[in-house]
Amino acid sequence: MTGAAPVDRVVLVKLQPNQDVTQALEQAARICGFASAHILGAVGSVVEAVLDHDGQELRIPGPGQEIACLSGAIKPTGGSRLSGYVCCVDTSVVGGTLVYGRNAVGVTFEVLLAGQA
Repeated sequence: MTGAAPVDRVVLVKLQPNQDVTQALEQAARICGFASAHILGAVGSVVEAVLDHDGQELRIPGPGQEIACLSGAIKPTGGSRLSGYVCCVDTSVVGGTLVYGRNAVGVTFEVLLAGQA
């Protein structure tokens, strides 16, 4: 693949209930010794979703909101920005950037991370 970032290792990360998604992925990247990482795939839920949607904070109350199509670069030192879509219980879908520190894992959340040392 031309232009693709080199990858040293791919890991499957299982986040635990009540961990913030973004902060937990930063911690996982640190533990794995990654200088940077990106998301290859993810599936999971948050207790409630809090997104930045077109500059407005949007809170989508739970219980349990599914996150689909999560993407973004993970900075092990903090300040990562992750984007995704929330599949709401009323069948609507809302996209935006996860507000840092405000998206606690519901039951489970699995993420496939590709990292560079």
